[in-house]
Order: sequence, then C-alpha cells, then structure tokens
Amino acid sequence: MSTQTIWKMEAQIEDDFELPLPRGAETLSAGLDVNGMLCLWFLIRDMRAEQVLRKFHVYGTGNPIMAAGLVFIGTVRKPPFVWHVFEERGS
Repeated sequence: MSTQTIWKMEAQIEDDFELPLPRGAETLSAGLDVNGMLCLWFLIRDMRAEQVLRKFHVYGTGNPIMAAGLVFIGTVRKPPFVWHVFEERGS
C-alpha cells in the first residue's frame, strides 16, 4: 500500500490562480491559516505522479460567477470579507 499525504498550499486571494499538483490529487478544503493566508489542502496519493496545473477561482459574496464547470471547495471568512473558493474542472 502506498503512503498518502496531505499537502497545504498557500495562495493569494485573487480572482483566479493556478497551483501545481501531482495528477490525481484530491482537493479537500480551503481556509485561512494562522497567519491569515488563503490555503488549500489536498490529499496526495502518488507523490511521483506528473505535476499538472490546476485552476481555482475566488468569488466574493454577491459577485457574479464568470466561469463554468466549477466545483465548490469552501467558504473563507476574513472580516469584513467572505470569499467562496471553486476549482475549475471543465465545462
């Protein structure tokens, strides 16, 4: 049985961003770390797998959602703001 690990990756709170991850990584959640940085957590099943860029989008409450094929990852609160993090998985 192969070892699985959980990775935490930081990202800027921007409308759109990409993260390099091993193919097959499972997106678990989004939140703020203790320093107030936006972080996403991933379950990595094969650390040797080819790296691929994954696309993410952040929308503030009440803002229009401009991309298709999105999967909700989590809501992040950093008063006075509330953001909603989505992963693009195709249309």
